[in-house]
Amino acid sequence: MVDNTFRNMLGMDLPFGGKVMILGGDFRQVSPVVINGTKAQIINASIVESYLWSNVKVLHLSENMRAQDDQRFSDFLLRIGNGEEPTIENDMIRIPDSMSMPWEGEHSIDELIRTIFPNLSSHMYDVDYMEGRAIITPLNDDVDKLNEKALDAFPGEEVTYYSFDSVADDARNLLDISSMSNMHSPSNLSLYFSITIIILVLFYHCDGRDSISVRNPLSGIDQTLVSAGNRFELGFFTTEKSNINRYIGIWYYELIPRTIVWVANRDAPFLDSCSVFGVAVDGNLKVWCSNGPVFPITSLDHKSAPFNTILQLLDSGNLKLFEGQKGHVLWQSFDNPTDTFLPGMKMNDNMELTSWIDQNDPGPGNYTFKRDQGVYSINKRSSVYWKSGESGIMSSIFNELPYGVEQILSDFDTSTDQSSYQPLVTVKSNKSISFPNYTRSSYYNNTRILMNSSGEIQYYLLDRSRSIWSLSWSEPTQDSCSVYDACGKFAVCDVKKDDSMCRCLPGFKSASSLKDWTVGQYSDGCERESIICPNNATYKLHDERFVNLSLMKVGGQVQPFDRALEAEECKKECLNNCKCEAYSFTVVTDRQTGTNATNCWIWISESELVNLQQEYSNDGFHLFLRVPPIASAPTFWTENSVGSKKNSKRRYVTMAVVLVAGVLLVLGSSYILYRRRGNANGTGNQEENPVLFSYESERQVNDFMDDNDKKALTSNLLSSSSRTTSDYFEPPASPPDTAAAFAAVAFG
Repeated sequence: MVDNTFRNMLGMDLPFGGKVMILGGDFRQVSPVVINGTKAQIINASIVESYLWSNVKVLHLSENMRAQDDQRFSDFLLRIGNGEEPTIENDMIRIPDSMSMPWEGEHSIDELIRTIFPNLSSHMYDVDYMEGRAIITPLNDDVDKLNEKALDAFPGEEVTYYSFDSVADDARNLLDISSMSNMHSPSNLSLYFSITIIILVLFYHCDGRDSISVRNPLSGIDQTLVSAGNRFELGFFTTEKSNINRYIGIWYYELIPRTIVWVANRDAPFLDSCSVFGVAVDGNLKVWCSNGPVFPITSLDHKSAPFNTILQLLDSGNLKLFEGQKGHVLWQSFDNPTDTFLPGMKMNDNMELTSWIDQNDPGPGNYTFKRDQGVYSINKRSSVYWKSGESGIMSSIFNELPYGVEQILSDFDTSTDQSSYQPLVTVKSNKSISFPNYTRSSYYNNTRILMNSSGEIQYYLLDRSRSIWSLSWSEPTQDSCSVYDACGKFAVCDVKKDDSMCRCLPGFKSASSLKDWTVGQYSDGCERESIICPNNATYKLHDERFVNLSLMKVGGQVQPFDRALEAEECKKECLNNCKCEAYSFTVVTDRQTGTNATNCWIWISESELVNLQQEYSNDGFHLFLRVPPIASAPTFWTENSVGSKKNSKRRYVTMAVVLVAGVLLVLGSSYILYRRRGNANGTGNQEENPVLFSYESERQVNDFMDDNDKKALTSNLLSSSSRTTSDYFEPPASPPDTAAAFAAVAFG
């Protein structure tokens, strides 16, 4: 049967399909057993009577290697093998009394087991104890009885395997499936879970190992894998929140406090009875518990040889499942991250980092960090919480991601344009830190990016000499305006404002109730007070104006208008389109060639203005907002976003302070004129007195006035170094006089 099978499999009409077959032992021992057969029947059923015998070459052993320490026993075995031992009825042989057990009766087998395996229950996990003992019997029936008696001493669940069955999916069933094909039906083998098998002793310990296979799982919470360079460690762990819930994770080796970078079962913790982790016979990673349950870690569907699958922890922190020694990668933890990004990973549109629930619960939290169309973002559940920038042509304008962080996320992709990224990183302490050269160095290896449970994406550096992590960059910052679209559509975020960080753009009003804005609920944003391009006879298109908002950060999709070479052309393009909400025109100089390029960007009504920030220091630009004629009358930014009594009181206080400042300014000006006249008349040439104008008064006036008003008001009294940058509006044709400016501030 075996010969025919190999011929059919290999397609070769040669003995065993052309393969070399080794038949060990005496020919009578390898022949099929004829139950209760005579010598003639057994010989006739042996290979010497087979058509294959002419192709068999017999190799004789030159020395008997069996039982060399007991010559009598060795000679006895040799006589049996050669058929020289005298027989009794039914061709049975007699065992010498010196080799027979001295016990008789129904408990004789129990006595034999207790003699050969004393205190068996206390040594069930002792490898040396098991390897040094064996009970030899000539019949399989006796082997079954002995095994049954011996296995009764072990706790656990008994499972019977028949030769035509498949082995249960358990890492501790370390029996090679191929060996079961040698059993003649209905042969069977009974095994117990959680024990060391007497016949097959395959457990071994290896300190500091970095890999496991089907035959040597991690057994026990104290066993771990350590990468070859002692950088990372894998094993079981618990948290301060619960000592019962058990996880499998990867952390930095011997770093205190423990820094966990990957968790296998974050959403399904095990109980403390689960302590075996390894490669199952189907090639998947699984965890086994002493009370029976099996928990899968991977769900691969492949047809690789199960005993050829190896799991290895690398110095990069990556856990790889190989098919064979350094062969095909079946699975790796770098493709399945949790909350931490390590150097060597590569962020793509299919990868996400998900925060922990809190510092003591590794379950999936509320925040995810991902990449989409070249833009990195944090989502709080299903809503965008932070974005590194805008996709499309705006991606190079507002980019909150430092170049060094982008390099690590892209795994040092050479296509990354460094000019698009911030060269400096500002941490919460307001300290600016430069990234060193971005190369694969020890600096690079000692970094990590964390999506923390508070909603911040953080970049850390490790000082190995002191075992201390330092935070080098984090977004969003404590600045409330760094959260994406904090104030909603058509509303500007400014944390410098005391009354409310959100304000509607000129010509807009709150889209929700004032009560929502009072309690800090700005998500609905603002809406226009009156529509642009109204359909009536009195409307004239060119009556509409644009309000100039400077140092602005803007989000939303934008349309380029490449034909505009001048600002006026860009303005006309927006004015001639009733859907145009705003435009921006910039002139960019190429630092290498020195040539200028113009950019005209237009926002239409389908793409609302979002994520607006005022006084944005990182390359903020001028945004020209379209307003109807009725909305362009005010000469300063109206505070129409919040109507609470508290804000009204603040306005009155502000106006009072401004009036007092104005009076002081007039008095100061009069005094200076008086002194100048005195000097002209020769009454004295002594030095003029300092200007009687406080910085606080100046700041309050500047907050409400446009740039030309400031120039007219300050004349030569205020130094240019003390002026603010709140130039919000397109300057009027001619600067108003000082009295008109004060009237606008006090009563506008």
